[in-house]
Amino acid sequence: MLPSPSDLAKGAPIEDTMAFVLEAHKLGIATWALKPIFKEALHMIRRITTASSKARERGETGQDDEKEDMMVDEMATRALLLINPDTYTAWNVRKRLIVGGYLR
Repeated sequence: MLPSPSDLAKGAPIEDTMAFVLEAHKLGIATWALKPIFKEALHMIRRITTASSKARERGETGQDDEKEDMMVDEMATRALLLINPDTYTAWNVRKRLIVGGYLR
């Protein structure tokens, strides 16, 4: 879990609490934050993929849930590929989003 801004009030150095820095249109991510971000994004993709495949097996197709899952998949794959472009699971999910018309 990433530390919150309230950790600054506890006297921790800013370098240890700030996960992201945006300077001159460039994003910097603290090295200590990479692993938790990657794990959480991968967990999100796996959870949604498992839930949607189980729903398909039961014959349930909820349009609202599917659209929300696609939005979460898009954000999670973006985070995964930002950290590690060799994550083929993320590329396959993005391909599914493009074929389904959810992503251009």
